[in-house]
Amino acid sequence: MDYGKVWQDGMCINKSVEYLYEQKSMADVTFNFPGSDPIRAHKLILGMRSSVFEAMFYGSMASTDGEVTITDIERPIFDLMLR
Repeated sequence: MDYGKVWQDGMCINKSVEYLYEQKSMADVTFNFPGSDPIRAHKLILGMRSSVFEAMFYGSMASTDGEVTITDIERPIFDLMLR
């Protein structure tokens, strides 16, 4: 059965991750910044690349609400770090 072209076709993993971040497709965590727009991201990808995020999202004290408030870094800097 032909479902047409899907976004994953022909993409390497780097491009797939970039696409997910840009499109916010399947994002499951929101980082909130006082006075700025939030950033949506993916717990699994962040946990794969950072032991801090792994503990935050999958450790014994993990939050389940999908919301994280960031007050000690500016939104544009945090966005660069996520990229």
